[in-house]
Parts: sequence; C-alpha cells; structure tokens
Amino acid sequence: MAADPDQRPGDLRRFAWFLAIVVVATFVFTAGAFLALRPGAEAPLRVLEVSLEPAVPVANRVITVLARTEGGSGLWPASAWLFLASSYRNEMAQSVRMTSEGGGTFSAAIGPFVNGAELWLVVGATTAGQGPVFSQHLILPVGTVIKDPANLTVDNVFHSPPSPWPQTPVTVFAQVRDTDNATRVSLTFGWFGRGTTGAGNQFMWTPDGVRYQAAMDTIGFGRTIPAGTQFFYRVAAIDANGVTADSGILSFVIGAR
Repeated sequence: MAADPDQRPGDLRRFAWFLAIVVVATFVFTAGAFLALRPGAEAPLRVLEVSLEPAVPVANRVITVLARTEGGSGLWPASAWLFLASSYRNEMAQSVRMTSEGGGTFSAAIGPFVNGAELWLVVGATTAGQGPVFSQHLILPVGTVIKDPANLTVDNVFHSPPSPWPQTPVTVFAQVRDTDNATRVSLTFGWFGRGTTGAGNQFMWTPDGVRYQAAMDTIGFGRTIPAGTQFFYRVAAIDANGVTADSGILSFVIGAR
C-alpha cells in the first residue's frame, strides 16, 4: 500500500524539530561541561617566605632552601625557581627549578660551600597566568666574610644601555676603590621571565685597577631574552687580605621595541 503523500511534509517537520532539539541539547551539555571543567580564577600569586635549613649556613654542609607561596588555582598551580650565587669562594651562579612539596611549598638542596663564601638567593614564582613574582633577596655569609669599607668599596655601578631591548648586549661598569690590590672583581647576574630563566658569573676586566667592566653573557643556542624579563645583578670584589665588598643588588627589565 503506497504512503499518503500528504503525510510527508509533516514527517519532515517532525524530523527537523527532532534535529533542532538534539543540536540544542548537545550545545547545552557541551557548554555546561566546559564551565564545570574550566580553570578557576587564579588567586593573586605571592612568595611569602624563603627559609634555610640550617637557618645559618654552615661551611661544608648541604643547605636546604624552602620557599612558601600562595596563589594560582588548583588546575594551574605555581612553579618556583631558585637563583643562587656564591661570591668570594665557590664562585658560581645558577638558576634551578625547585621541587614542589605540596601546599605551595618548594625545596632545593644547595652546597656545600666553604668558609668565606657569601650566598645570594632569590626565588621567582609563576603560574599559567601570573608572574614572575619574587621573594626578598637574601645575602648570607658562610662562616666569616670580612667587610671593611675603609679599605675596599664597590661604587658607581651602572649598566649600559639603561633600557635594553631583546638581543641588545648589556655591559656593566663599576668603580673599585681599595688600599690593597683587588685580586678579583666579578659580575654575577640572573634573569626571570615567562618561560625563561638563567644565571651567569664572570670576571670583570680593568684597564687601570679602578674602573671595571664586563658584558653580560646570556647567549645560548637559539636564545632570545624576551621583553618583560627581569634582570638582577651584583658586583663583588675581594682583595689580597681577604677583605670583601659588593655593589648591592641592581636590576633592569628588558623593554619592548
């Protein structure tokens, strides 16, 4: 028996309504799933505290650095990097990723260092949408570090150009005043940015024993330091009698063209 031709338009209309309902239901389900699974708003990111175990660095002993952070979200937790430099003894600089201990706490083991070294520490933290944010900078002697401004100082420190762009070479200048011959003057630096971090340490050159300079060596295979990257640097000197001096910590940010 042949189908009634008059029923076909009604069947097509019902089928079209069915398809529309399926499409709407699918959209509502997908949107609901996205809203349920999307990352929550990130809480403001901060590095609350940096501490050491033992609290006072001990010569020839491994030191544990602990950093406590807050912020981020459950799906996008913070990560933390430790910049570490040693001056006068065990001369070095490095940037290492810290191990997450849960609850916003991170750790890293450093050392050991010999008596007379001076440590410079700072922690940088980032999330998917924030940072880097920084802790306070810590300058910590290991054993005895002698300072005597009457006999040795580092001053008139600056970098050129003052506002570098990506791939712009940066040179640091310093003036060292000493009553005895300075045996070593070094430039130590580190950088933090979104997706980049690093460190460097190098001796500074002098034409006259007073004015010193060194170019920051940040060149690596395929490396370009992006705009917004924060640099920290410090000049440190030691003389023939073991007296030390430093410039304090200076900084600049890589600008955009």
